[in-house]
Amino acid sequence: MKISRLKKRKICIFSKNEISSLSDFFNFLANDEIKNISYSKFSITELENFAPDSIIIDDYYTKCNYGLIIDTIIHKFPETKIYVISPEYAKFNRVIISPSGENHFLSNLNETIINLINSTQKNDPSGYLTAC
Repeated sequence: MKISRLKKRKICIFSKNEISSLSDFFNFLANDEIKNISYSKFSITELENFAPDSIIIDDYYTKCNYGLIIDTIIHKFPETKIYVISPEYAKFNRVIISPSGENHFLSNLNETIINLINSTQKNDPSGYLTAC
């Protein structure tokens, strides 16, 4: 068997802590580069330098309002897949495409958003093991 070259994806996860508890819900690959950033250590320059393919924003269990940071990320990365997961969106009971762009999604934590993130994080078939 030969191992096809896996595409390395860059994923940033923002949360209250250095490591988001939501990470357990997502299907990341072994070669994915995952950067965990807490709101308290937010740097737009660091995020721009990292240039993520996807950004997952965990807005659960925060005591402060991080709306300005979330808005900054959304406006600075119009082409990047951004998933804002917050209890604020529970009343809608579904995933909402953000008015700021078709690549940005707003939702509470539910099966639909988890499936959406996992489906868009999957590697293309060239990344799987192939028989020779």
